[in-house]
Amino acid sequence: MVLREQNKMPFPNFKNKHLHDSMISPSDFIGLKKISGRYPKFRIPECVIICFDPFLMDYAIKKHKTKRLDFIMGKFFVINDTKPKIGIKSISAIGAPAAAVVLEDLIAFGAKRFIAIGAAGTLNKHLKVGDLVLCDKAIRDEGTSSHYVKHSKYSYPSKKIFSKIKKLLDESNQKYFVGPSWTIDAFYRETIEEAKKY
Repeated sequence: MVLREQNKMPFPNFKNKHLHDSMISPSDFIGLKKISGRYPKFRIPECVIICFDPFLMDYAIKKHKTKRLDFIMGKFFVINDTKPKIGIKSISAIGAPAAAVVLEDLIAFGAKRFIAIGAAGTLNKHLKVGDLVLCDKAIRDEGTSSHYVKHSKYSYPSKKIFSKIKKLLDESNQKYFVGPSWTIDAFYRETIEEAKKY
């Protein structure tokens, strides 16, 4: 009987968790930094590029005039030759939990818009190494996002930002593909059966 009940439980375990207030917020974290005197003395840009590959961040730093800020969460750069200025942050840890903590903190520090870029494998036999993919949705196979919004099979990008990126790629005659991604926290648990299905 207990096993039958467990199978009926929603995910996360506490139903509609995403609708309730957190015990600790990013604002609390910032308050602690202010009290301890470790709050940065600068304003971060509202727009931030999140790099899931340190090589992409290194490339951007070499191609633009940047300034490194000694940020609480490690390396953070501001690209100064764009209007408006853009922040760029590398996340070297794998998985949604690491990304969520960084995004929450950046939002608390004033960032409002994000674009994530990175390298990934593919299940599409027509894609080659180095091909550019613009994600139009993601299969939600990680657990983190369900703590923020109601669970569903897919998540979708902002229509406005997606359209702007697509337009810029078209205007620059950049070859790219549009398609879904598959998110998973357990890096070594992408199974053969799932790959065949997707």
